[in-house]
Amino acid sequence: MEASNVVTTRTLNERKAMSSSQVERRQENYAKKTRKNKEVVSVVSTSKIQSLESLEKKADSPW
Repeated sequence: MEASNVVTTRTLNERKAMSSSQVERRQENYAKKTRKNKEVVSVVSTSKIQSLESLEKKADSPW
């Protein structure tokens, strides 16, 4: 627990020392990463749904 507090304190101190442009750049990079992650999740979810629908259609078919 104590090590976690040290890391948190260090991170906060680093952020305080950053210029506003550095903070902006980090925020933009974070936004890009999260947007990209959401797109990947969306594509994977869509393909899984399509696979399940196709399996259901095959199961409904008597042949």
